[in-house]
Amino acid sequence: MEQVLFSNNTPYVVVPLMYRGVLKERSSAFVYDAVLKRLDDDSSAINRFLESVRPFCYHENFGKISKNPTTPGQPYLGNQWFEGGDARAAYGIVAGCKPNHIIEVGSGNSTMFMRRAINDFSLKTKITSIDPAPRAEIDAICDKVIRTSVLDVPLDCFRKLQAGDILFHDGSHVTFNGTDTVRLFLEILPIIQPGVIIHIHDIFLPREYGDSFDGRGYSEQYMLATALLYSRSLEVLLPVSHLGEKGLFDPGVSFWMRKKED
Repeated sequence: MEQVLFSNNTPYVVVPLMYRGVLKERSSAFVYDAVLKRLDDDSSAINRFLESVRPFCYHENFGKISKNPTTPGQPYLGNQWFEGGDARAAYGIVAGCKPNHIIEVGSGNSTMFMRRAINDFSLKTKITSIDPAPRAEIDAICDKVIRTSVLDVPLDCFRKLQAGDILFHDGSHVTFNGTDTVRLFLEILPIIQPGVIIHIHDIFLPREYGDSFDGRGYSEQYMLATALLYSRSLEVLLPVSHLGEKGLFDPGVSFWMRKKED
């Protein structure tokens, strides 16, 4: 793969296709039937979890969050990066599940919503932020900051998570040799403890990626779909995009699950 720079010095890669006929893009309306069946099979458990956290997701405290920026470290609903059902789910799951520890890989606006839930409900939850360059200034609202790539963080950091804790991942979303997505699925998820709650962002399953994501080369949800189809070690908790399509939750693209014994 050839690495190139945009005019603003943002790197991207050019992937060669060796043969014609190996690529035919699908629209965002395309549904992966096998993934839909997995979610339908798990619908009772998904609905039970949703009902357990719904009072926190739709708590009056969440309604007090401003739409526009206020003070540093405070969340706001119009941030364009982490909003809608994603913000509501993160807030509600932290408030309802009361984790002792959150490891967040890829920080920014999401950190603010989770910290707001911790403060609103007087939780003792600690946040560790792993991100070489967070999109927003959030060091002051984290308990520990690791300002390096997750690729360089020892796996022992993730082994410390216990049942009920949260691993929150919002990284590059691309899958090829050396990416953070590959490390998440093939190195980190296999070694975390059963009972750890996992979040992955920008997941449209069971649908194809949204049309607005064309050109980004995102491929993370294909790895997730494969894991869901061929293993029961991941328990689906809150597929926000899917629930939003069904009118059961605010629209968003967060996917929440829990590690189980394989």
